[in-house]
Amino acid sequence: MRKHVLFCILCVTYCLAAIAHTTGNSNTYAVIIGIAAYQNKALPALKYSDKDARLFADYLQQKTNRPVPATHLKLLLNSEASLAAIYEALDWLKEQCKPGDEAYFYFSGHGDMEVNDSRQQAFLLAYDSPPNNYTNNAISISDINSIANELSVNNKAKV
Repeated sequence: MRKHVLFCILCVTYCLAAIAHTTGNSNTYAVIIGIAAYQNKALPALKYSDKDARLFADYLQQKTNRPVPATHLKLLLNSEASLAAIYEALDWLKEQCKPGDEAYFYFSGHGDMEVNDSRQQAFLLAYDSPPNNYTNNAISISDINSIANELSVNNKAKV
C-alpha cells in the first residue's frame, strides 16, 4: 500500500509541475523515467509507466507554449532506466541548468520504503533495483530532494 501511495504522490507532484510550465527566455531540461517491466520478476510489472513517461516527454516537446528540444530531454524507459543511467541523467541535469532555466524530474514506476533500516527511507526503484534491498541499489528520495535543492539554490533554476 505504501508503494502505491508514494507513487501517486510523486505522479501528482510532477504532473502539477508540468501544468505550471511557463514561457520566458530560459531553457527547459527534463529527466523523464518510465519503468513498466523490471529486471527482477519479483517486482510486479506496471501497465502504463513507460507509456506515461513517453506521453510526458511528448507533452514537453509538442504541447507547450515553448516546446522542449529533444536534446534537452533524457528519456529513460524500462531497461534504459538502470540505477547508473538515472544518476548519470540527474548529473546531466545539474550540469545543464543555468539561472532561470526550468528543470523537470518525472518518474513513473515503483517506489518503496526500506524497512530493514531504522531510518525507513523512501526510494524510487530503478530497472535493476533488487526487491527489499534499496540503500545502495535504488534512488533515494533524499538524493532527489538534495538534487532539487542544488538546482534551485546553486543553479538558480526553477524545479
